[in-house]
Amino acid sequence: MTLRFKFTIFFSLLISLVLIAALAVIYSLFDKTREADFNERLFSQAAYSYANFYKLKPDSFTRARIEARRPGTIAGVNVVIYDARKRLVYHSDTTYYKPDASFFSKVAQQDSLFFKHNHKEGIALYMRNAARPGYVIAMGYDKFGYDRLKKLGWILILVTLSGVMVITVLSFFLVRQATRPITELSMQMEKISETNLQRLKVKTGRVNYEQRLVATQFNAMLDRLERAFELQRSFVHHASHELRTPLATMLAQTELALRKDLTVEEAKKVLASLKDDQREMVELTNSLLLLSQYERTTLSPEWPVVRLDEVLYDTMSMVKRMLDGVNVSIEFASIPDDDLFLSIRGNDSLIRSAFRNLIKNAWLYSDNKSVAVTIDATNTEVCLYFDNNGKLLDAAEQERLFIPFFRASNSVQKKGFGLGTNIIQRIVALHKGSINYTVHNGLNRFILVFPKATSPETQQV
Repeated sequence: MTLRFKFTIFFSLLISLVLIAALAVIYSLFDKTREADFNERLFSQAAYSYANFYKLKPDSFTRARIEARRPGTIAGVNVVIYDARKRLVYHSDTTYYKPDASFFSKVAQQDSLFFKHNHKEGIALYMRNAARPGYVIAMGYDKFGYDRLKKLGWILILVTLSGVMVITVLSFFLVRQATRPITELSMQMEKISETNLQRLKVKTGRVNYEQRLVATQFNAMLDRLERAFELQRSFVHHASHELRTPLATMLAQTELALRKDLTVEEAKKVLASLKDDQREMVELTNSLLLLSQYERTTLSPEWPVVRLDEVLYDTMSMVKRMLDGVNVSIEFASIPDDDLFLSIRGNDSLIRSAFRNLIKNAWLYSDNKSVAVTIDATNTEVCLYFDNNGKLLDAAEQERLFIPFFRASNSVQKKGFGLGTNIIQRIVALHKGSINYTVHNGLNRFILVFPKATSPETQQV
């Protein structure tokens, strides 16, 4: 069942129920009015017959009611008169209503009593204020009123059926008009591919607010998809290029070695060169696997609280064993006053990997293989500044610095794949932080910002 069909049924049923309820109220009110009108006519008939039988003048109240609603033609009217001792003194028909003693008691208590008997309506009066007190009962069938009620019922049924049909048709067209943007989006989505995203953008001209909002969000989604496809194509292109280079080198060296007889020393040189190329391929593959892994990893609230200064000191000890001649200095902009001052919630191995990549980049591209790290913190954030004195990046290079496989002009003579900064960015983003590059006092500066971990007391609040 389509959404359009569901909406049509829902609106049709809803409005039809409201229409039926309104017409049912009209029918019920008309029936109540008919009954009240007929009862007044029966009252006039009973009082008039009683006064006429005894040749009496009714009191002013009774006379006012008779004058207000003079008895007209009542189908099958039957008048019965009893004296004060409940003895029958008059009946207008051979078949008449014969009440019991309890009925007379109710009438005497209430002075008037409306009742129904054998599809007829009746009224019983106790004429206590008349010159000759007694009881009078008038019964009849409101043929004219019921005929009008029946006719009204048929009219309301026809109005209901016609109204439901009209409501259904209108609901269908209104729902189709309301869901047209969704239908158009669905048709456009079927045509979407990575080659025609811009041609399928929805126009946002003369449409209502909701349609414009949907169209704007849809176009924004197409822009994001186009950027994602472009990054994917760029990623595949550069990855293929980076893999092809060592493979081509290995193939050329192998073919050259097979063409001539090599001495032991020459064979060792070829194998050493092949080993270097293989090591590059392993590093590249590991980097690609890391990027894929970080894409699937999400921030977990169960990650432990990690002190960034401790992780940084551990990383410094590690890189000093790995990188020959590296020099790392750490300074604190302010002295920590508690354990949470420099703490975040995160994965210490991932953070250590980000720090290691930053220090390695400084070791590779700085003039003196040194990096100065400054740690600072606010009430909500922990900031780390990594400074090195390598060649500064221009504005164009800064914009593309975190794109996979991008290599700046200062890395022409250096080995690498251009994946390090992108890996760092993804690790930092995974921890809800940010990383930026800037030039500070003639130095390259990377700024890492992490949200601070909250204390257990703060979390409970």
